[in-house]
Amino acid sequence: RLRARLDKVREGTYRRAEHAGLRFDPAPAGMFVWADALCDTNVLAEKALAEGLVLAPGSLFSPRQLPSTRMRLNLSTVQDQRVWDFLGRALG
Repeated sequence: RLRARLDKVREGTYRRAEHAGLRFDPAPAGMFVWADALCDTNVLAEKALAEGLVLAPGSLFSPRQLPSTRMRLNLSTVQDQRVWDFLGRALG
């Protein structure tokens, strides 16, 4: 059931993410997806936090915690319109 629910929101989430300025390569699958924001996602995550949103910059998943343009998205938590509004402003 979870897989079916994720499949239902995945395509729309990709379209929204790409419209906001995120890029995927290759097209992701699963509950967690990696997106390229084309900017330092540590800075992006700090700006999001100032607006009460939590994003996962790529550095959190790096052994050396180096800055990255990549970020990890959880398909279930990015359904909040506030996330897309923020990303559209920050990346647009």
